[in-house]
Amino acid sequence: MANRDEKGRLLPGHTLKIGGRPTKRREERVLAVLDDVISDDEWREIITVAKEKALGGNYRYTELLMAYGLGKPVQHIKHTDVGKMEEALETMRQLRQDAMDQLEDGPAYVVVDVVPEALPGG
Repeated sequence: MANRDEKGRLLPGHTLKIGGRPTKRREERVLAVLDDVISDDEWREIITVAKEKALGGNYRYTELLMAYGLGKPVQHIKHTDVGKMEEALETMRQLRQDAMDQLEDGPAYVVVDVVPEALPGG
């Protein structure tokens, strides 16, 4: 580990070769090649075809156009009622225990009758 200091940190000028996003220089070269090879009219045609496929119901093209047109959405997790979550977890624990108790007394198919009760609307 000659490229690290006594605390294990990388020394200046050393990197880990583990992939990831290409360097800015490489990205600029790829974009330059794309610019040389694909004209503005061709890009317009490519995007038009993608739009037609999206409008035809192809979700992948819809997702692609939205990701590049609007940006990928950020997922937000909303914590509203911790009490309800605790209650649901306790219900699931109890149902699991009930299922285990029934398994000791009878056949395994009883689990199918017990577990759906733990699901929303069950």
